[in-house]
Amino acid sequence: MDGPFISLKQEELLVLKSKKEWNEKERISIQLNVKIMHTLFCALGPDKYNRESSCSNAKEI
Repeated sequence: MDGPFISLKQEELLVLKSKKEWNEKERISIQLNVKIMHTLFCALGPDKYNRESSCSNAKEI
């Protein structure tokens, strides 16, 4: 239950934060991203879904 992780850039280093370390703003942002991804996946046809299902966030889709 310690994942998933979100990445933060701090002085050119990529730092991973565990779910326990998320603040309220990060939690809301992640929830909205998941909701948008679900909506987009529901709107896609089977051929486009297979191509886009490997994306990790809504912006990539």
